[in-house]
Amino acid sequence: MPFGYSEKIFSRPAVEYIPLLPLESHSIEKDLFFKKPKLILIQNNESNGSVLLKELLPEFSIITEEELGLAVINASFETIKYRGNYISVVIKNSPGYHQTIKIATRYFYKSHLIFVLIDKNGKIYSQSRFNTPNKR
Repeated sequence: MPFGYSEKIFSRPAVEYIPLLPLESHSIEKDLFFKKPKLILIQNNESNGSVLLKELLPEFSIITEEELGLAVINASFETIKYRGNYISVVIKNSPGYHQTIKIATRYFYKSHLIFVLIDKNGKIYSQSRFNTPNKR
């Protein structure tokens, strides 16, 4: 059980994962029309949910290519681990609670990444593809 989580989430030894620690974090409580947890990726102030994000956290912005923003709707972050092409974003389902963090992109050694939004029981909520800039 790497990191105290099920092997369904982290199937490899703990030393094979890079922990991604937040550079900055914001949170807000607000009821939204979404019921399930949702992941929004933000880079250079562009996102797959920018209207929703601006409503929730208008002061949040990504200003450099060295940062990537992650926002979870109806959830809070527990841990984020990176291995190969996959970034496991483990969340706690928290209706009405939303959290946004910034992480450094310097740890990404692959150009095509898949962010997996998952809870501690192994339930997958979504997968989002992301291409890192300037990686070969």
